[in-house]
Amino acid sequence: MKDPATHEDLIQLPGQSPAPEIADLVANSDAWDAPLGGDEPEPIALGGPDPN
Repeated sequence: MKDPATHEDLIQLPGQSPAPEIADLVANSDAWDAPLGGDEPEPIALGGPDPN
């Protein structure tokens, strides 16, 4: 992809995100990597500490 203002090539490495105004130009949502950390939510502890 080229920067629309400077016409320079934009190179994004895994884990990097472009500026929001550039990201808005990406019409294919499949071009984006999945968020880091997977799809599973963090476990949440319920109740108080173990009395033992």
